[in-house]
Amino acid sequence: MFKKKCFGKIFIRVALLLFIFSFISAATCITPDINSSGKIFFSYSYNIYSINIDGSGEKQLTFDLEGVPSPSPDGSKIVFKKYVSGINKYNIFIMNADGSSIKRLTNFSTQHENYPTFSPDGRKIIFERNPDGYGDEIYMMNTDGTNVERLTNNTVSDDYPSFSPDGTKIVFERYLDVPAAPSVKGIFIMNADGSNVKQLTNFDRNYNDKDPSLSPDGSKIIFCSDRDGDYEIFIMNADGSGQKQITNNSLEDKTPGFSSDGNKIVFIRDLDPLPYSTENDIFLMNIDGSGEKRLTYYNSSILDSPAFTGKPR
Repeated sequence: MFKKKCFGKIFIRVALLLFIFSFISAATCITPDINSSGKIFFSYSYNIYSINIDGSGEKQLTFDLEGVPSPSPDGSKIVFKKYVSGINKYNIFIMNADGSSIKRLTNFSTQHENYPTFSPDGRKIIFERNPDGYGDEIYMMNTDGTNVERLTNNTVSDDYPSFSPDGTKIVFERYLDVPAAPSVKGIFIMNADGSNVKQLTNFDRNYNDKDPSLSPDGSKIIFCSDRDGDYEIFIMNADGSGQKQITNNSLEDKTPGFSSDGNKIVFIRDLDPLPYSTENDIFLMNIDGSGEKRLTYYNSSILDSPAFTGKPR
């Protein structure tokens, strides 16, 4: 009798463990592994393309002067800029991730609009617009183009905005007010309503920091800087501390973006070291700079803005 009871208890425990294991395994399979699945979206020759993260499976998604794609958090949509011939300006558009159902979101004829990206909940889009011809400002709107709201208002340009993972902050680059060097930039962060603007980098204002992007957990910011003479990729804490260079070569590395799991960085490298000549291609690496892999072989000056599935820029 005792043996039967022990055997029954053991059987129940084993069955329970097998059930838990099978549940965990199934849940794990639901989450895509960024090292073996997903897409990278980018602009090439003024159109939007996608590739697998190993560089295979190239697919052209648009065909009429589009650029700077940024995927929605769930990967179903892409927001981007598109040239509108009637006004001769770039406006903001949205489409399905396969390139279908293109829809115009803005109708602004004064100046170009650029660098749209989704909020983490997929309900908002931030972008830059030059409202008066003097400098870019950051705006926010609903994903259907309604309720456009201006977030920044100053005498210098604010560019390349992106949200923190919780949607409460926006990181961006700002031209610093340096009359002798008007193109000098630094990395800034602010609340999602435009308040509490804080400078994070380049306090001595003698180089350029640009193209910031927050990690999926919000703890890190990657960006590029020319502080060593050419543009390299850097990483820092979200408060600006702990700045560390993670690429170091004689070429130009720029527009870095995190994978959705935060383990990889995709970026553009200019493979031509000569000035006034550009041969861009897309590269992938670990967040510590190791494991570099070249994904494309375009050698083109008109290739830009790579972004992972599920990770708005």
